[in-house]
Amino acid sequence: MGDFGKSRGVVVIDDIDITKLKVELTIDAGSVNTGHAQRDEHLRGSDFFDVGKHPTITFVSRKAIKADTGKLRVTGDLTIHGVTREITVDVEGPTAEVNDPWGNFRRGGHGYHENQPEGFRSNLEQSLRQRRAGRWR
Repeated sequence: MGDFGKSRGVVVIDDIDITKLKVELTIDAGSVNTGHAQRDEHLRGSDFFDVGKHPTITFVSRKAIKADTGKLRVTGDLTIHGVTREITVDVEGPTAEVNDPWGNFRRGGHGYHENQPEGFRSNLEQSLRQRRAGRWR
């Protein structure tokens, strides 16, 4: 199991037409953390992420469909190590809108891709600043 400790992104939600959902996510590849320092260094090296040449992993959505109540399937371009491939991510959420102490609102979500290596699942459960175009339905 592991995760990436540093990421940033923007999610634009049109609650009237969820198919207009837009996601842009950037992950700091060097922030990989499996709980094993030697393995993490190996993953950061040229055999895997090669963070010296490819410091980020990106995902940009191209299509979203409502899969079920509270679930979406988001298809987009994932770029790792300078190579871009199309993937589809199953998303649970977003959660209900919550106001934070600074006057902003937040929503959460959980996305996963079925073809992840065994024992290493990228779990992205982060609050992303969002711009809304309506209310979630």
